[in-house]
Amino acid sequence: MKKKGKRSGNRGCMFLVFGTLCVLVGMMIYIFLVGRLTSLVIEARYGGQASYAIMTAQLPCILVAFLLMEAVLILQYLPSEEEYQEKLKDRSQPVGKPKKHILGTRKVTNIISLVLLLCLPLCGAISINTYRLVSEDGMTEHCFVDQSVYTWENVQSYRVDCDSDKGLSVTFTMEDGKQLEILQGTVSDTQAFANAYSSTTAFAAHMGERLDSLQIPRNVSHMERAVKFYRDNYPTLWPYVKALTGYEEIDPWEDELAPESQTGEVSQEHTSDIP
Repeated sequence: MKKKGKRSGNRGCMFLVFGTLCVLVGMMIYIFLVGRLTSLVIEARYGGQASYAIMTAQLPCILVAFLLMEAVLILQYLPSEEEYQEKLKDRSQPVGKPKKHILGTRKVTNIISLVLLLCLPLCGAISINTYRLVSEDGMTEHCFVDQSVYTWENVQSYRVDCDSDKGLSVTFTMEDGKQLEILQGTVSDTQAFANAYSSTTAFAAHMGERLDSLQIPRNVSHMERAVKFYRDNYPTLWPYVKALTGYEEIDPWEDELAPESQTGEVSQEHTSDIP
């Protein structure tokens, strides 16, 4: 009698375990290759300018690639028509209804699996070529070709906000109503950008000063979150966050100090009004 865990075509539990490991390894290879190619493409296209790309399609493409690999695993695990017919003829099978095929012969299943695997490079191409380019000249939405191009003079207003989990976000509202964010997401920068700026937050602070000189309105939300998130945990980023949010640290006037406070070191923090 055959073991209960055995499936037609010798595709049992061990097949699923080994297949799952292959999917995980395949995803690591996919992510590494796409990341490496992304860096090469961005450097080749924009290496002469201080710029970086926010990869807006990377996470969706990773999810689709994972689902494609899982679909191939399931297709290879399910019995084919030949295996189904063999089960019906095999009287030594345990009592019970055999698993039905859903996609025909093993040849058809293999062809479908191959087509799904060939979609992986397409996912990679979409991921690499879909991004928001941010530079000292402005911002560009790119999906294989430039979709929309904005200069910093096209900014109507901008908003600085802070999320408790993701940190600071800076969103620009353009003259046509389009909103573009420049800090959240996976970033691929050029060597020129790395030489000019220590981080994307430093770049955002620099652009904030430029927009302030152009008298572009700035709105700040959840400043207390930004203080809590950055001041102690990210001291290298804190000066730029402080500039973006308009937060100030000042010492109280000596004549306002209580007598007992004058004998020691005292500091007071307050949040400045945002124009």
